[in-house]
Amino acid sequence: MTVPYAPLDAVQFIETLLGYEHIRVLPISLEVSGRLIALLNTNGVKGPLVFDLQIVATMLAHGVTKLYTYNVRDFDRFAGLEVVEPN
Repeated sequence: MTVPYAPLDAVQFIETLLGYEHIRVLPISLEVSGRLIALLNTNGVKGPLVFDLQIVATMLAHGVTKLYTYNVRDFDRFAGLEVVEPN
């Protein structure tokens, strides 16, 4: 299990990622919102897991099918996604 970043370290890491030219931030569009509502209606999650559904909804709306995460078990239940734990 990995240890989360301290808040300031997390901000610095995100800023570094956003500086890479091949990183693109996907917008939360009306389509993402609709997919999120559908996922909420069918998955019965609450609390922090809602943010996992928002990630899935954003991915599906933008045609992204591969997710790298250390939190594989929260995402491997979604059909059509390839969930990979980074080395």
